[in-house]
Amino acid sequence: MILYFAKHPTFDLIGTASTSQTDSIYFSDNGGQEGEYQSVAGGYRSYGATVYFRPDQSAHVKEMTAPGNYILYKDRNGDSAWLTILTCEHDPLSGYDTITAEDASMDLINETVDAYSAPKAMTIADYINLFVTDSGFEIGVNEIPDLARTLSWESEETTALARILSVATQFYAELNFRFEVSGIAVIKKYIDIRKSLGRDRREELTVDAQINSIVTNTDVSDLYTSVYAIGATPEGSDSAITLKGYNWTDPDGRYVLLADGSLRDPVANQTWSRLVDRTALTSGFINRIKTYEAKTQATLLNSALDGLKKSNHPAVTYTVDIAILPNDIQVGDTVHLRDEKEGLFLSARVLELTYSYSTETGTATLGDYLIESSEIDPQYRALAQELAKQNKGKDGTDAVVLSVSSVNGNMFKNTGISTILTVSISVGGSILDTAEKMHAVFGAKAYLQWQVKNVGELEFTDVSLTDTRLSDEGFLFTVGVADVNNKSTFKCELYY
Repeated sequence: MILYFAKHPTFDLIGTASTSQTDSIYFSDNGGQEGEYQSVAGGYRSYGATVYFRPDQSAHVKEMTAPGNYILYKDRNGDSAWLTILTCEHDPLSGYDTITAEDASMDLINETVDAYSAPKAMTIADYINLFVTDSGFEIGVNEIPDLARTLSWESEETTALARILSVATQFYAELNFRFEVSGIAVIKKYIDIRKSLGRDRREELTVDAQINSIVTNTDVSDLYTSVYAIGATPEGSDSAITLKGYNWTDPDGRYVLLADGSLRDPVANQTWSRLVDRTALTSGFINRIKTYEAKTQATLLNSALDGLKKSNHPAVTYTVDIAILPNDIQVGDTVHLRDEKEGLFLSARVLELTYSYSTETGTATLGDYLIESSEIDPQYRALAQELAKQNKGKDGTDAVVLSVSSVNGNMFKNTGISTILTVSISVGGSILDTAEKMHAVFGAKAYLQWQVKNVGELEFTDVSLTDTRLSDEGFLFTVGVADVNNKSTFKCELYY
């Protein structure tokens, strides 16, 4: 790998360094000093390296690594990475420079923004454009263009980067910094707004193969089944708002808001009631008083409900020791973890990723764990075993037929479009109509790929595997008015 050093602000090439230690100027980890870091929370890329040189090259390398200059390189996925050098420790006696760089750059890190209160509900693009003014960054992909919220920040002297990350958090979005590069010059700087970074890689990591171990950590120290929420104090009032007197009924019937403002979970209380007498489980709630910054009862309820849902059960986390990290894994991707001996099956997102180009090794921090069912219907296990024994092509018994049907027809008048497209797979005389059944027969890496072609388009376009219109891994596809432009053709394919 080669690092290209370019001068600020002209992008003139000053010099290069490579991972080959036979070159006169090279970079390495030097005990952990070289590596690229990315996270879902930040979205931007950080990089640090130790650059080695001969005594007669000291002045030249010092010019190359001067803070404010740029580093360009191709990352392990072949994409262009462009970063601004933020710090440099020049040690001519030892013959090396230690540098740090980030792709959010001084344009957003050094700029500070003031307190701000939106005069009305604004979109995420409105907020970000407001806080990146004159930085050269512009909105690229925006997956939530219509969602609007009224936000405010009281703190002052906050960096522009911290502010736009706060915006993303309050819109439940994730950001990606992207650059359009020509030669060694940056042509465009984009901030992509995503509902969720990454995708399901269909990658299965198994204990005793790609994983050394999975340690399960269970904690009930923060568990509660009832919450009394306190919000902000309105201007001109002497007391903070609560949920007392607020009228709300849970549409799912699980959570109950009492007249005194307490929000309860009777279902969780069936398991965690403090009472010794297990026949009287309508009381004995584990109560918690929680303070939020909400300024209305409606937003206070949402905050209290979110907190209760997260804390009405034991907090379970997992420590995963990964032996082999897949080469193409990216921040935000979902992987599947398997410990057959323990009967533990999980999915997890890559929340943080560190990669060393000099050693070609990486480490990942996983989170957002979900327990996956391993209880596969015995008839589908038997079907999978039977298909494995069959000879390919014999009497067509191994033929696979995928069918798509619409629950509400396929012709609609004017804009009255509302239907769900459903998938069924015929194989070996059986019908597979759920993702669980598909994986039982075709393996964990099997997936459905939907595609769409609108009027005037010559080719089909893939629908993202994480598209919110898809359910049960693509076996259900909800189609509405916004999804059809005059006439649209949908198709679905099975990959395994």
